[in-house]
Amino acid sequence: MNCPETEDSIELRVACQDDKEFIYDVKRAAMFEYIEQTWGWDEDEQREIHERRFGSQEFQIVSVGGHDVGIMSVALEPDSLFLNQIYILPEHQGRGIGSACMQNVIERATESSLPVKLKVLRVNHRAAAFYERLGFTITDETGTHFMMQRE
Repeated sequence: MNCPETEDSIELRVACQDDKEFIYDVKRAAMFEYIEQTWGWDEDEQREIHERRFGSQEFQIVSVGGHDVGIMSVALEPDSLFLNQIYILPEHQGRGIGSACMQNVIERATESSLPVKLKVLRVNHRAAAFYERLGFTITDETGTHFMMQRE
């Protein structure tokens, strides 16, 4: 994958135990304000959630030009490819990195004839607009999240 703005190569690699703290740091940097607005940021609770997710989800590290800039976790489900998480460090957002990663996910889903599903915090208007630009539509909602899908 190439980053449109810089033409640097975007690489995805499987996360290992050594990446655990980086994954948490990226989530905190990218999501703190939205989690704070929705539930309030409780460091102990967020660490517990991270431990649970790190143990149950397959994470990939997003690198650009040899520098780690984000994380992604996608799960193959019986009826879809589900995007658990995609977070790009704020200083690297807006450069096409997330779009390139999502195009990769969309291509994988298309090859398998599956829709891509995800959920996004309602207060994260920027992310919701990002997914809408990629062809996702809201299929359901809760008090905290929009469920979105791209066929």
